[in-house]
Amino acid sequence: MLMNAVHRTIQDAAAAFAPLVDAKTDQAAVFYRRYGFRPVVDKPRTLFLPLATVQKTLLQKTDF
Repeated sequence: MLMNAVHRTIQDAAAAFAPLVDAKTDQAAVFYRRYGFRPVVDKPRTLFLPLATVQKTLLQKTDF
């Protein structure tokens, strides 16, 4: 689901900087960090992943 959501974000015509997630637990935040998501300052469970990072890393590793 994560890869599908990221892929749809890139394909969308709307201007977007990054997918943003609100991890409900610390374990969920760790999961997202493994994929390169970065925490928002002062909100460690709110994470974002710059689309430039997505295009360089995640999509090269995943075949949609």
